[in-house]
Amino acid sequence: MSGHQIRPQDYSYPPEQQAIAEAERDLLGRQLTALGHTERFTMQRNAARRRDQPSRFDIVSFEGVVNEPAYVKDERLVHALDGEGIAWFGVDRAEAAEADFYQRRRNATTELAPIHVVCQGRSVIKGDSSPEPTDRRLAFSDRIVADLAESEPARVAVIDTGVTAEVRRDQWLAGLIRRPDTEDQPGNIDELDSARDTDTLLDLGAGHGTFVAGIVQQVCPSARITAYRALDTDGVGREDLLADTLIEAAEGGQEIIVLSLGTTTADGEPPLALRQAMRRLAVAHPDVLVIAAAGNDGTETPMWPAAFKNVVAVAALTADGRGAEWSSRGDWIDCSTVGEGIVSTFVDGTEATQGGSSTFGPDSWAMWTGTSFAAPQVAGAVARLVQANRDQGWTPRQAYAALIAGKSGLPGYGQLIPVLPGTARPEGFAFPEQTAAPLQT
Repeated sequence: MSGHQIRPQDYSYPPEQQAIAEAERDLLGRQLTALGHTERFTMQRNAARRRDQPSRFDIVSFEGVVNEPAYVKDERLVHALDGEGIAWFGVDRAEAAEADFYQRRRNATTELAPIHVVCQGRSVIKGDSSPEPTDRRLAFSDRIVADLAESEPARVAVIDTGVTAEVRRDQWLAGLIRRPDTEDQPGNIDELDSARDTDTLLDLGAGHGTFVAGIVQQVCPSARITAYRALDTDGVGREDLLADTLIEAAEGGQEIIVLSLGTTTADGEPPLALRQAMRRLAVAHPDVLVIAAAGNDGTETPMWPAAFKNVVAVAALTADGRGAEWSSRGDWIDCSTVGEGIVSTFVDGTEATQGGSSTFGPDSWAMWTGTSFAAPQVAGAVARLVQANRDQGWTPRQAYAALIAGKSGLPGYGQLIPVLPGTARPEGFAFPEQTAAPLQT
């Protein structure tokens, strides 16, 4: 079915939803203005808990280090090459968390680099970085891909915080397989609120994977989505475990892999484990397309894995199509789509906010902002084109090339791809001067 087109009007809000969107836009502006210089309470709460009660692994970071990456405490990867060029990894441990231990080192046969922490990207500000309740509810429908009914579904992996255990009653995410943890193998359930705390509130990264999966399904409702858990409920994980999950997804037959996460590095070079995983994918699974969020740093500093040449790096646009000032950008970016005020499926629970709390019930939807929510739109669009052209054997890379063909570009943001509508700030809105942009980690 060559020539199948993706039209922006296919994803516009129905008229009855537009008034709700406009009211939410005004509310968002008031919330942002009232926040001013104050950091989110949720960020403070989770950061304090991680310092006092480490979850899965300890994190160390150093003030004054260029690009401020975070590392797994006391551990460093060893990458060695034997005479046949076969790579292997070991772990070198430090007696103390000193800055020089985390510097990359090389000799003729061995390379050492720290194990980096990967996360959902730096936060920007309340309303730009946390889920907001929304009254918008999109009915599940295959209408925009009805002509793909006889095509083999595209296989999309969402590697993130996992997916909520809740089986929604509105048909969204109904096809996702949920796997609980076992003694032999970790599952893919997002626990939402860590058992190691007693606050009964959603953790910082809770629901992120559920939200991302919902975006993919909005763009390609018939895609076969598989959720993998590589981040904890605070939205952070280890690069070596992420690398293992990437290989697992590719070997499991996934065609498109979405990564709404990443890390910078002090020297600007790629993390070792992720570099090795990308090399393995290029050799063993060259048709698999990895699509990654560029990050929310608001700088041109490369974010990994998005900055790898064989990965599609996705930056974010504002709801009216301008380059988002908070989005990472640069010549390593491949494309951009709207990342401001995206609406998608969320989870049941209560999130702490500066003014009190926000409660999400069963079958909830939320509005969230970030490059995390631009990348899955591109993944969904590629999946839709793969399905539309099964009869011609299109690979995801061919589908991506068709997706960006003829699109206009924006320096630092790559090709501009309109997909889902966003929610803009009110006209004339401006952030208060010197507004804080706290680190998620």
